[in-house]
Amino acid sequence: MLDRQLRPQREVVVTPIQPLLPGLSDWGPAQVTIVEHAYRVDWGQGVRPRFHHVTKRKTCQCALGPACPSVLRVREYLEAGGERAPEYPDDYWPAIPDACPICGSACDAYPPLDFAAHGLGWTCRSSGTLHYWEARLRPILRARQALNGEPRWVIPPVVSANGEVLYPGVTVDDVRTAREQAQATRCRWRAEGYNPLS
Repeated sequence: MLDRQLRPQREVVVTPIQPLLPGLSDWGPAQVTIVEHAYRVDWGQGVRPRFHHVTKRKTCQCALGPACPSVLRVREYLEAGGERAPEYPDDYWPAIPDACPICGSACDAYPPLDFAAHGLGWTCRSSGTLHYWEARLRPILRARQALNGEPRWVIPPVVSANGEVLYPGVTVDDVRTAREQAQATRCRWRAEGYNPLS
């Protein structure tokens, strides 16, 4: 089971902002912890099953799925300023993508390409497994660019045919700087007692 194999990175006790389902407040406070790329909700010994695993796709792995009260507790935890679980790596798919990341065509499951380290395998309806492998290569290409001193693009620049830069692009460093600035702003707002959600 997931909760026996992995250690939580951070624990936060969440008290309900408001009862979202009848009887939810009777369940008591829950501890929300980050486990890899998801959240584990510990309801305590009075609730069975005690541990619920909520994915970033807003669904619990118990029989209730997206209707589980654990999903609501994770939402409350995040609204109260809890730390977000890290994103999945670019070459990991916890579910079959709706659209191919290369061409945008529909995708289908392809179990022979299921790997524990890369998630579920899939094929693109327009090019088969070729786009799956191209998407898997993206992190390797970015790492090679970094070693060569080239900027690592999240959104590459757009240049017209005559060489004019139409859009300067966004690098990984730009995203990292923006996240750091957003975190500093959140901390400053909390210290000042400002809550943008209220």
